Amino acid sequence: MLLCRIFCWNLKIVWPIFFGNKRIHIMLLRQLFATLILFLGYELGAQPNEPPRMFRANAASKDPGSAGIGLFHQKGWSFFSDAPIRSTPLVVDHLIYFGNAEGRFYCLDKNSKNQHWVFKTKSPIHSSPAYYNNVVFFADGAQSLYALDAYSGKLIWQLDFDLTIPYEWEFDYFQSSPAIRDGKLFIGGGDGKLHIVDCKSGRELSRYDVGARIRSTPAVTDEGVFFGDFMGKFYCLDMEGKLKWKFATVGDTITQSRFSYDRKAIVSSPVVGNGSVIFGSRDGFLYALNSRTGQLRWSLDYARSWIISSPVIYKSTVIQGTSDGRYVNAVDLDSGKEVWRTKTNDVIFASPTIVGDIVYVGSFDGTQYCLDARSGRRIVPGFMTEGSILSSAVFDGSHLYFGSDDGNLYVLKPSLRPERNLNALDSNFVFQKSILPFYSFKAGLDVRLSEVLRRRGFTQIEDDSALIRLMQRTTVDGFKRRVVFASNYFPRELSMSGKESLMRRFLDAGGEVVILHLNFAFFRKVTGGFRINNFKEAGEIFNINFVYEDTRALKGMYPCYATQEGIRIGLPRFFSGQASIRRSEADVVYAINEIGEATSWSKFFQRGGKFSQLWIDEFHLTKNPFQPIYNLMEQQP
Repeated sequence: MLLCRIFCWNLKIVWPIFFGNKRIHIMLLRQLFATLILFLGYELGAQPNEPPRMFRANAASKDPGSAGIGLFHQKGWSFFSDAPIRSTPLVVDHLIYFGNAEGRFYCLDKNSKNQHWVFKTKSPIHSSPAYYNNVVFFADGAQSLYALDAYSGKLIWQLDFDLTIPYEWEFDYFQSSPAIRDGKLFIGGGDGKLHIVDCKSGRELSRYDVGARIRSTPAVTDEGVFFGDFMGKFYCLDMEGKLKWKFATVGDTITQSRFSYDRKAIVSSPVVGNGSVIFGSRDGFLYALNSRTGQLRWSLDYARSWIISSPVIYKSTVIQGTSDGRYVNAVDLDSGKEVWRTKTNDVIFASPTIVGDIVYVGSFDGTQYCLDARSGRRIVPGFMTEGSILSSAVFDGSHLYFGSDDGNLYVLKPSLRPERNLNALDSNFVFQKSILPFYSFKAGLDVRLSEVLRRRGFTQIEDDSALIRLMQRTTVDGFKRRVVFASNYFPRELSMSGKESLMRRFLDAGGEVVILHLNFAFFRKVTGGFRINNFKEAGEIFNINFVYEDTRALKGMYPCYATQEGIRIGLPRFFSGQASIRRSEADVVYAINEIGEATSWSKFFQRGGKFSQLWIDEFHLTKNPFQPIYNLMEQQP
């Protein structure tokens, strides 16, 4: 716009005198055309200094971190791509770019949350995109590198590499992603070559052949181009593609036939910082080399656990995830000594992302973990998806983006309110002891729910006396404890004496209870079993008028529809449930049945205590059973 005004200003001056003074004809004409060329060059996008954008924000793969505005563990929105997403997304202004396993490369508008365009290839896209001068670049599994117009999705050029070199150990989940510096694109190939390509023309400038697959994304700095291969060697090239040095890892010396799994391949992408280049390997070691000379500074033995995850530097530490080790750890950048370690429930292949002082990293168990980068402390249980997470999260200044094997691109929004103390995992319990042959969970879902909760950090209780002691302890020390009943039963000792019952005293002491099926306080033990006629006492415990004192209080199994509050915590739009109450009896209503009563709801008590009824039954055979429970427990009274 500024150049346009300059051009018009020149034209205004030139025009009156152009024909009036021939001696300055040539000088003015030159000035006019120089301004015109400058203007057109700017408008057509010839901006050679525009910084490229890519995985970890820069060619060195050094995540600069971001000053976060809160915790990111609540869903803002999602987009279903109809195939697993292992590509790490790229966010440029209002557009989001990523590929999926069916070979579709998407551009979404994050404002409208809709698809802007899609480009189809014939092979899975597990390469993360890069952006430069209004062009987006990515590779696919057929060894093709694409350059698309970033706004229209039209193909600008395509470069096909040689065929992928066979590798019998496979577990080949990722493709090398493009790194861009000074108008050059650097990318590894399954053909065993590091390719250097001109971004504008797509012409290959040079290649370096290592003779083994390259899945590691190169890190590019003033000191060189760093990457590893599938035979256990690590390389540094200059910007023209000539070898500066190479390093042989432990994996290079290993005879594969001695082991039942791969111990050679370097899949982890390196990070460069503090004079070191750091990377992991399937040989079970994390390495730090002198980035100038390639000399080993230190290595850390992970007891044969693969390190597929690409490390990230946080202040004076380097953080990464492990495979069979099933943990995330931080290592001192100078000494290589472990600073902290946090166990996860499953394998970590995704790479950590730092936002402020928080680490976000996805796992095969479908959890996007949220850890304190300084201590490794698990801040919240994390956001759950329906599939494994191999895509790494990216932060655009306001939201967190990542893909999942369930086919969704997830966008997490910040939690602006102060977080509740969910750090003490021994404050969360699940009671699992279903004994009634009737009113039972379908298909053994109670056992599976209990297992899911246990793997998410809940302590499982199966003994009546242990549960009683736990609740009694809460009435004395007032420590916040939460109990989820994945059960159609709880001990009679909890509900005896109505308002003076242990259950009520637990709630008034600030405890929380979530039931996932029928409230067992309705049942009274009689000779030979149980009778469902204890509604008056149950009403005294929970401060609810159930109206009837017999099975009329159950109201029948009606279709139920989630309210806005129910949808927010993750309930499906509809399901079936019973034991409804009048809406006025509940403090928060999550679902209403077809007769207008609350089926899923919460009731608040003293000191922040809360009792909630959910119906987690047949619809959760295919849904995520954990997220509504966690979101419900997180809700402030």
